Amino acid sequence: MSRPHPTRRRTRQSSRGRHGHAPRAGRLIPRRERARGQTTLDFLIGISVFLVTVGVVLTFVPGILNPFVGGRTVNALTADRAATTLATGDLAGPEPYVLNRSGVNSFFDPATDVHDRLGLSGTVQVNVTLTNANQRWTSGPTPPTDAGSVISAWRVVSVDGHRSDLRVRVW
Repeated sequence: MSRPHPTRRRTRQSSRGRHGHAPRAGRLIPRRERARGQTTLDFLIGISVFLVTVGVVLTFVPGILNPFVGGRTVNALTADRAATTLATGDLAGPEPYVLNRSGVNSFFDPATDVHDRLGLSGTVQVNVTLTNANQRWTSGPTPPTDAGSVISAWRVVSVDGHRSDLRVRVW
């Protein structure tokens, strides 16, 4: 009995033919040599899954990235932070949202710069208004009339036992 050469390995014949070439056109390939091809249904399912995936990505990625685009988010965060700082810290007495009258008078003094008092950069404009039934205090420039460019944060506070509205506008 002859042994195979030690460096040669026996391989199975594939559907490519006897010498490794693709069969010629028009030649019938025996069933045992045929490989299963892609059916129309396989192709349809694959394309459908691909298109749905691309559609989902194109729909949701802009919404996910939206908070990081543009300056409006920065202004919204600035307005919210400034309103909370004023209502719970700078103007507040011993309790948050209960404002101290002396703190209110010193903050709304015309000589006080709102940017310095709130620690804001000079790139944003800010207006702080405190209103109740008896009085109105305001500090900073008048906001523009274009409502789309102004971000507002609003807090309900108490001044001398009266309900008051603290509004911070940033643009």
